[in-house]
Amino acid sequence: MKFPTNRIHLALFLVAVALLDVACASTDTGFSATKAVLRGMVYNTDRLPVADVTVSLMQDGKPVQTALSDIHGRYALPDVVFRSVTLQFTKDGYEPVTWTFAFKVPTQIVYVQMSNLNELLDKAADGVQKRDWSLTAASLERVRKLDPQNRIASFLEAQVLTRQGKPEAAASTLEKLASEDEPSLAVELALADLYQGKLNQPDKALVHLRKAIALQDDADVRARIELLEKGQ
Repeated sequence: MKFPTNRIHLALFLVAVALLDVACASTDTGFSATKAVLRGMVYNTDRLPVADVTVSLMQDGKPVQTALSDIHGRYALPDVVFRSVTLQFTKDGYEPVTWTFAFKVPTQIVYVQMSNLNELLDKAADGVQKRDWSLTAASLERVRKLDPQNRIASFLEAQVLTRQGKPEAAASTLEKLASEDEPSLAVELALADLYQGKLNQPDKALVHLRKAIALQDDADVRARIELLEKGQ
């Protein structure tokens, strides 16, 4: 190649070469002056990675690009323009998350926490134990959005009603569970406790204790049945 001898031309030539080097470097690293690979990680409330989360880059309410998190919870969306970005995170059994933020630099890592159904139920149960009714109510509301007919949520709601001094309402909630096709030892025993200890209805307590013993033989339950039968 024949290089220009004029100093001005030589300077311009060197600038052009430098710009060419920068462009090549940008291509090699996966980003340019206006866009880059957007990387991040999805984890749960125990700080463990969540795999198989669908990560969608949204525009005007519609996904324009998607990626799937790997076993380490990591995901990557290529060629994302530096600007305000909206990502949507979805996975069956998990609360969907939508997050809007400013994507500014190629080194930016986007961490997102997702909660699944069991984690929300655990949080609700913890709220019941601590008598933190606002925590329990908020957690159960989130559960209902994922699974409107969740039986454990109904059971926890009955526990809240009992501890709030509303045994009639608690019994009504539990009777609905007991009438379904999935027999539950915990439900039958909870109803027996309510009718025997809170509502002074030993006949109904006896009915549910007998149902409980049919599900699982237990010496304490048998003793309670014997005592109630003697009082009849």
